[in-house]
Amino acid sequence: MTSPPWPCAGSSGATGVLGYSLGASFAAAMAAVSGTAETGPPMETVVLVEPVAVQRWSAAVLLSAVRRENRLVGAYLEETATVAGAVPPLEARPDAAPNTRRRVDLLLLTNALRAGCLSDDLRAATRRPAPRASRLVVVRAEQSSLSPRQAVRDLVKSAEGQGIEARLLHVPGPHAFWQSLPAVGSTMTALAHTLGTLPS
Repeated sequence: MTSPPWPCAGSSGATGVLGYSLGASFAAAMAAVSGTAETGPPMETVVLVEPVAVQRWSAAVLLSAVRRENRLVGAYLEETATVAGAVPPLEARPDAAPNTRRRVDLLLLTNALRAGCLSDDLRAATRRPAPRASRLVVVRAEQSSLSPRQAVRDLVKSAEGQGIEARLLHVPGPHAFWQSLPAVGSTMTALAHTLGTLPS
């Protein structure tokens, strides 16, 4: 009998997933389909950083929130630039290729956020036979325009109602805090502590 091709899984075969912003939607979707021979080990721990698709958005409101947040990115990139060895974003490099905007891709990604399906995927991950998603941490930036406070609280409460050990971790700043390596480092320290409070 050959061993499964999942070298990152622990001895129990269980693992976890973390995603930021749109990546949080990917993380929830991965948890929903994980745990088969085709999809790999079950994602028992799910960490959602600044999830956006926790509610349905109108295009106008989502665009307005994105524009507000985009005005704040620069200061966080400046913090990252102070870290030795940090690599600047592609568009900030003088030797970078011209920025190409694939409008169809951008529209599809925006629509994925607008649909607000993250909660459905998380519910699907908890309905699967054990092992299943059983631990959730949602990281929300206190001044975020893109991760709605009440919708995030509702997501955590709903997860608890489904038998998930769930925690809400608040961090300072807006959605753009993730562009700062120092801010991410502080968040990971707090996240490690929070995960340590959850039953394994």
